[in-house]
Amino acid sequence: MQSGNPDLLLSNLTPVINSEAPPPLLSLRTQSAVLLTQCLTAVLFLHTDHQDARSTRTAPPATMAKTAIAYKEKMKELSLVSLICSCFYPEAHNKMMGEFEDMKVKPINKRASGQAFEVILKPPSPTSDGGYSITSPPKKEVSLENIQKKLEAAEDRRRSQEAQVLKALAEKREHERDVLLKAMEENSNFSKMAEEKLTSKMEHNTKNREALLLAMLERLQEKEKHAEVVRRNKELREELTA
Repeated sequence: MQSGNPDLLLSNLTPVINSEAPPPLLSLRTQSAVLLTQCLTAVLFLHTDHQDARSTRTAPPATMAKTAIAYKEKMKELSLVSLICSCFYPEAHNKMMGEFEDMKVKPINKRASGQAFEVILKPPSPTSDGGYSITSPPKKEVSLENIQKKLEAAEDRRRSQEAQVLKALAEKREHERDVLLKAMEENSNFSKMAEEKLTSKMEHNTKNREALLLAMLERLQEKEKHAEVVRRNKELREELTA
């Protein structure tokens, strides 16, 4: 390939342009922008291929790093071309993102952090199935007999509740009375036991005191008897010595 041959360059650009032609529904300005993008892309790639082919024939293997750097620069140029074409082709962002059977998805705002979408639900068609309609339950007929039965049932429930409350109160009072009687009985038993214990102790003390007094009297009597015997013996000795 030779870089100075324009006919050969155009012949290489023709299949690229024809294979990626814009759809006929786009506007004239949009079609021009798309064709310009395709032409610039094809020229950059062909120029890069020509430089790579010439460098591989003439340059040594040490220049492969420079070729990689050149590829990176061309990719930056492609990004710039894509940005320029997006300015000429703004209606692509406003088109509908997708359309389904019962909803539409349309992009709202595109940012670096993500993409927001708007979901549009289609209104129900007149021929849609009516099985989804919500119907209110049928109302029951209200008669005087039904009202009277309900009033009687409510009165029975009220009487039953009152009877339960009165029964609970009676059981509570009975329990309180039993507790009080039991406490009084225990108190009486304790008083009787204390009185009996005190009486027994007093009787025991009385018996002990009486026994002690009797023992003291007996000792006194024994002392008096002993003293009487000693006095008589003394008198007898005195009589014998006289």
